[in-house]
Amino acid sequence: MCGKALFIIVLVLELAASVAVAVDYIVVDNFDSYTDTTALKSVWNDSTNGAGGTGMVYINKDANFAVDGNSMQFEYWNDGVPYYSETKRTYSTAQDWSYAGAGVTCLEINFIGDVNNAPDPPMYVTLSDGTVTAQIDSPDFNDFLDEWEHTWNIPLKDFSAKGVNLAKISSIILGVGDKVAESGPPVEKGTIYFDDIVADYILVDDFDTYTNTTQLKIVWKDSTPGPGGGIGGCGYICLNMFDPNFASDGNSMQFEYYNNGVPYYSETKRTYSTAQDWSGVTLLDIDWFGDVHNAPDPPMYVKLSDGTKTAQVNCPYLCEVNTPWAEQWQHTWSMPLKGFSDKGVTLSNINSIILGVGDKVADSPPPAEEGIIYFDDIKLFPPRCFPENAIGDLTGDCIIDFKDFAIMASHWLENKLWPLP
Repeated sequence: MCGKALFIIVLVLELAASVAVAVDYIVVDNFDSYTDTTALKSVWNDSTNGAGGTGMVYINKDANFAVDGNSMQFEYWNDGVPYYSETKRTYSTAQDWSYAGAGVTCLEINFIGDVNNAPDPPMYVTLSDGTVTAQIDSPDFNDFLDEWEHTWNIPLKDFSAKGVNLAKISSIILGVGDKVAESGPPVEKGTIYFDDIVADYILVDDFDTYTNTTQLKIVWKDSTPGPGGGIGGCGYICLNMFDPNFASDGNSMQFEYYNNGVPYYSETKRTYSTAQDWSGVTLLDIDWFGDVHNAPDPPMYVKLSDGTKTAQVNCPYLCEVNTPWAEQWQHTWSMPLKGFSDKGVTLSNINSIILGVGDKVADSPPPAEEGIIYFDDIKLFPPRCFPENAIGDLTGDCIIDFKDFAIMASHWLENKLWPLP
């Protein structure tokens, strides 16, 4: 029995440029437009690099192996030279996947494996600009061979660091195999199902690159603005590496606040050596975890500064760190960046971000405003589609227009009662 892999390639580029779109990505391919394998192979090529390395593609219409619509079935055999199998798409017009052009930063690949796959054939993606070609291998491939969806995130800068010009992408290759002969070659055949491939959000920080608190404090600074070394108001940070209950994944930043005296707030600040251009995105997302033992009602806030103007946006009631919503599970605060630009901050020249807790006002009598918050993924997004907010959207594009009206009109007065009287 030959090995198989299904690629559902929806290479989706999330936009960071300010454009009038209802969704936050560009679909490069979702395979739904191909009616058969012949049509598919006119775009995605088989690779037949030798008797020992072959990749064959087919259109798949089995809904069990697709998010929706079609997917691409990829069969690989790596039993001999050159010990890898690939499928390649070449663009007639170079694609701009740079931050300056499409505003993308991350390539995300969703896929489904198979427990019966051959052991340890690494998966990889290759991008080329026509002159320079770079390959990125998937980590821990064998860990992802179960029959459910997994996600592999690749920073696009990993390709540009190897010399690829992201503004001139001429081809993309999906492959399996290490290109090296094994001692007593294994039967490298298997099944993989690739789903959405997307270029994703702009990451401000996910805290996973820091290996200890010392490294964290080089980037994020404690604030000790109060008298006596910060007794009245201070924020202490440390890296949480060991408690997954307080992290989205990987690490998080543990932030301890003490607001019992002047100036009645605590902060941690990140300053950029080079100003950041956030003008093309519209939303700042912060994932965080609270604690039911936190002090009552110290509001959370974010400050952005362009070096001249500084603006603060307070989190609404949802973010009060002692509310029922702020207990020990993940919450996300999504704030429109317009809240900062409306206060005079130039979003194309961001030089610092501050995370803080406290209202800067003495309470009478003062409560014991002490507690811990864990900050994790901080991300920037362009306009996104939230289907629950588009009640009349029948086409799934998050725009309510005549296309939706045409669908409704074509079914006007249909009677779907069953059985009919």
